[in-house]
Order: sequence, then structure tokens, then C-alpha cells
Amino acid sequence: MLRDTPTRSRLTRNAVKDLDQTCAAMMRDTAESTVRRCRACEETKSLGDFPKNRQRRNGVHDYCKSCHSKLERARYKRKVEEIRAARRLRRHGVTREMFDELLRQQSGRCANCGSAFKRGQPPCVDHDPGKSKIRELLCNRCNLRIGMANHSVDVLLRDVVYLLKHSILSTTLAPGGAICMSITLGKVACRVELRVDKTVSVVAD
Repeated sequence: MLRDTPTRSRLTRNAVKDLDQTCAAMMRDTAESTVRRCRACEETKSLGDFPKNRQRRNGVHDYCKSCHSKLERARYKRKVEEIRAARRLRRHGVTREMFDELLRQQSGRCANCGSAFKRGQPPCVDHDPGKSKIRELLCNRCNLRIGMANHSVDVLLRDVVYLLKHSILSTTLAPGGAICMSITLGKVACRVELRVDKTVSVVAD
């Protein structure tokens, strides 16, 4: 019969301690395999809160879904702005610093209609196609309107005259009479005269 010697008891206690440590490590590994700490917000979340990534050992990204979405949007925004900046430099020779300075001078508004530039609709660099000269920043509508008029002041003035003529057709004019009004086209003050024969003249003051 084996006697319970001090050495045997000490070995038994060490074995039990090693078994407890092994079980604790296994439980810890099991718990860690179902949760992960986000590198951005530093919150511990379940693996279901992380986007999948097959290249990772645990099959998920380092960032949770919320942080990953924010990072992707910021990365996309930077990429789009880099493409726009490269296009402005290639087409018009406008650097990022020049563009930011124009935007600051115009207080973030269109130089023509005065409307604030909207998110998702970046300012357009208006230029004189004949002289390749940069003018100012315009909203998309104003830039398209001037482009469709082929940058012609005469065409745009004819549009103004046409609209003025039809906007006051209901006004009764006495024979030989005329209606005069003052308007501002860009930075130029003009005097518009509508005569009884419905002809219109525009004269710069």
C-alpha cells in the first residue's frame, strides 16, 4: 500500500493547480473568441458587431461596424476630393490653395446668384475659354447656364430682355409710353426700357 508522503501530496497539489490554470485559460480563450475590442472606439463588443474579414485569424476587422462605416466614409470623401483637386489642376491650373482662397473670399457662396454651396455639389471653377483666365467659383446651375450660352453676354442679355418683356405684358402702356426700370447684371447697372410696341432696350448706366 502506497503511503501519502509529503512529496506525493505536493505533486498532487501542483497537478491540480496546473489543471485549474489550464481550465481558466481555456475559458478565457473561449470568451475572447466571442468578443473583440474595437481599435477606434476601444469598446469591447461581440464578434457580430464587427465586419467580416476572411484574411484575419478571427475572421473580423479590427474596427466595429459603426467605426468601420465612419472610416470608410471619411476615406471615400478624401479620395473624391483628391480626384477633384487633380482635375482642377489639370484642366484649369488651380491648386488646392488657390481654390481654398477663392472659396474663402466668396464666403462659400456662388459669385453669381449668391447661393451657398451645398454638400455633394462642389463649386465649379468658372473660366474664360478664350483667354483661359480663371474668373470665380460658381454653383453648378450658374456654371451650366453660362456654358449653355457659350459665355456670350449678348445671349444672356437677350434672355433677360425676353423674360422682362413677357413678365410685364399685362401692363397697359399709353400710346408712345414706356416703362423704365433699373437692374443689375452681375456688377453692371443697366437701364431697361419697354416701349408700347413691346420692344425692349437695355443700356448700361
